[in-house]
Amino acid sequence: MPVLRDFVAVFVVCASISLPAEAEVTTLTVGRTPTLSQLPIYVLQGENLVEKHARAAGLGELKVTYVDVAGGAVLNDMLLSGTMQIATGGVPPFLILWSRAAGSRSAVKAIAAVGGTPSTLYTRDPNVKSIRDLGPRDRIAVAGVKSSQVAILLQMAAADAFGEEAYAKLDPLTVALKDADAVAQMKSGKGELTCHFTYDPYRAAYAGDPAIHAILQSRDVLGGVGTVTVAYATSEFQSRNPKLVAAYFAALQEADQIIKSDPARAARDFKAYAKSAMPAAELEHLIQQPDAQYSVTPVAVSRIAAFMHRIGTIKAAPAGMKDLFFTEGNAAPGS
Repeated sequence: MPVLRDFVAVFVVCASISLPAEAEVTTLTVGRTPTLSQLPIYVLQGENLVEKHARAAGLGELKVTYVDVAGGAVLNDMLLSGTMQIATGGVPPFLILWSRAAGSRSAVKAIAAVGGTPSTLYTRDPNVKSIRDLGPRDRIAVAGVKSSQVAILLQMAAADAFGEEAYAKLDPLTVALKDADAVAQMKSGKGELTCHFTYDPYRAAYAGDPAIHAILQSRDVLGGVGTVTVAYATSEFQSRNPKLVAAYFAALQEADQIIKSDPARAARDFKAYAKSAMPAAELEHLIQQPDAQYSVTPVAVSRIAAFMHRIGTIKAAPAGMKDLFFTEGNAAPGS
């Protein structure tokens, strides 16, 4: 029976070789919104960087689809439903989902920071010089009431101006509106809007307009430039696709380098895939402004999280970056 025994042994070895561990996905859907804080995601698409790094990781040919959506709530719904695998959204919507889904099968973490660009609160009322002058007749357009980055920044500014217990003082004045629609109303002088809290590339529409002026800058609230958008996924997806998530992180790092070394190239990618009407030269100027940062390292995320916890928007405050980011995102120190 030695021959039979040897045959069985060989069969077992061959069977184990021919049955690999569960393969990682071969298709990937990435969600985003068309703002310059998400510029690295447009560079990923324009330069096929995720596909490049997936091949380098031995994952073969990966098909990547990029989907533009209206805002953070839609991103979160699509992520949890499985219709997208990686979302790119504002820090507050991410933190809200992180808090709500903690400990469940839908738990999420961030892969990396994506970008940080300045936000500005504008008004068309010449009598309003600061948020202290805003009154019941004012209406402030924000991307999402009580949940978007600018809405949380407005609450933080109100807490600084009126006392932390009055953080929600300006919330009744806010209305959720697409930035393009808000710009149209503000520029026309018609409609109920008197203010717009927005970011690039929409801020450029107000530059040089004598009827509109700024009353608040995001750096006034954060004490500098902070991360605006992060890339995040469910923990279940990351555990099943660790090589792909690591490849995505590496692709983001390369995108950041391209933005720094060749901003004109990055501007062309954004213009092409965000379908921006802004001239490439103007986009390039915005990309190079001092208050724009594109890095996988988070900045001021913990400060925003701590504030959202204090006012009860999220149930728990993260103990550190490891609570919020997968291993890849902890490769560099962050805050």
